[in-house]
Amino acid sequence: MTRRVLLRLAFDGGTFQGTQRQHGAPTVHGAILEALNEAGILAKTPRLRAHGRLDAGTSALDHPVALDVDADVHTVARSIAGATTGIVPWAGAEVPSDHDPRFAARSRTYRYVFPFTDAGLASRIQDAWALFDGRHDVREFARIDRERAQRSVVQMAVRSWQGASCVFLEVTAPRFLRHQVRRMVGAARCIARGEVEPDRVRKALEGGNLGTYEVASPTGLLLARVGLSAPWVALPEARRIGVHRLRPRWERVLQHTQVLEELRGVGGVTRPG
Repeated sequence: MTRRVLLRLAFDGGTFQGTQRQHGAPTVHGAILEALNEAGILAKTPRLRAHGRLDAGTSALDHPVALDVDADVHTVARSIAGATTGIVPWAGAEVPSDHDPRFAARSRTYRYVFPFTDAGLASRIQDAWALFDGRHDVREFARIDRERAQRSVVQMAVRSWQGASCVFLEVTAPRFLRHQVRRMVGAARCIARGEVEPDRVRKALEGGNLGTYEVASPTGLLLARVGLSAPWVALPEARRIGVHRLRPRWERVLQHTQVLEELRGVGGVTRPG
């Protein structure tokens, strides 16, 4: 019997050329559909719906996707975890046939992390990041113009991780424009290094022109959480298989080492929607 299942996925963005299917390129959604097709459990008319799209190099701890399949959620998750390297299903649910996570998601939280050696830089970037809190015109901080951002709530932390100091920048909003977070991070780093005056960013957030500035690399960006309600169940077996296959690669990367620990911490309890 065909049903729609909703999965929460973690994945290594360095393995894929983004999430959307592309001819001749490895992508997250392409790998999922291929794994389920090989397992013989993909619906005759396969449909995959996601909360949004992620660029090549961007990783995720919580990327919800909805699929039409001929199997239960545990079988689907095990098939994905066993056939792909770089994708970890860790929670799932059966949902109505018209469920679309793009419209059901209430919020998205992104995290950008990078190492630093100058404590003063960490303090300055924290001050710069705070400029983006609230409702602003973000046309200068997105690839698409003529649109306006929703109110965003920004959280930020500076801590030591495995002997290295890292800056963790987090931002939460109902939705983001394309490249918005990376451009915000780039502008904040330019302010911290004295390359851009804070007033230029303030004026840009009011609709002015910012001019040339750095756009942060996608490799430091992580989709950390998507606010999405569903009757979630934990998928411990699929999570164990996926983490085991990811560990050799992710333990060499600072950001991913932290994500592995978060995945281990999920255990038998799903993160709140």
